[in-house]
Amino acid sequence: GYSWGGYHSALLAGIEPNIDYAIPVSSVVSIADVMMGWKFGAYVRRTVPDYGEVLRKMRRMIAVHAPISHQLQLPRENVMLVAAVGDRIAPPVHTELLWEHWGRPKLVWSRGAHVLYYDKSRILAQKLKFLKRLDIL
Repeated sequence: GYSWGGYHSALLAGIEPNIDYAIPVSSVVSIADVMMGWKFGAYVRRTVPDYGEVLRKMRRMIAVHAPISHQLQLPRENVMLVAAVGDRIAPPVHTELLWEHWGRPKLVWSRGAHVLYYDKSRILAQKLKFLKRLDIL
């Protein structure tokens, strides 16, 4: 899954034991943290006296469907995470947090951003190699 689909595939990898593999691409682990990184977050920081408490409450409200709240349900070898170093929509720190949380499965870095992967063919080749190793292709 890519972007919002990456979020869903990461969530499924943490709650569904009956999937064979997962390739979350440009995923986030906490929608609350992403929102607070946007202009909305700047507004909340300026106008809400206890910004930290607001963020903690938001994290608790969405924890049930945040990928970072769940342990990996399939073998780590069957997971490949993809992140782009220039992604400002799904910041790469989210992929790094998930990578650590899940015991460091395969991680592939793109030199692109959220929409524009400059090395799309290299990333696709990595995905195909991963799927062939799992005997999916």
